Amino acid sequence: MNKYQWNTYRVSPYQGGFTRDHPSAGGVVLSQIRLANHQWSVRRLQSNAGQVLVDPVITSVTDDLGERLFDQAVKFAQVNPIPF
Repeated sequence: MNKYQWNTYRVSPYQGGFTRDHPSAGGVVLSQIRLANHQWSVRRLQSNAGQVLVDPVITSVTDDLGERLFDQAVKFAQVNPIPF
């Protein structure tokens, strides 16, 4: 896995009102982590059949949390070898 690309650490069912309310959209919410410009970022986006339905929400996180979430993404990829 590459720290400098988006890596999925959690997939959860879509909940209405995540970024904008799209109650009929369905799909899943992907929680992803990456390192860019020496800073960790987390993004959450709603996806349905490989298409992003709303703009992702991107937030900066601390180095400690970034490393933990990246480790979680590595474990997630080992259990769920899905190319997100």
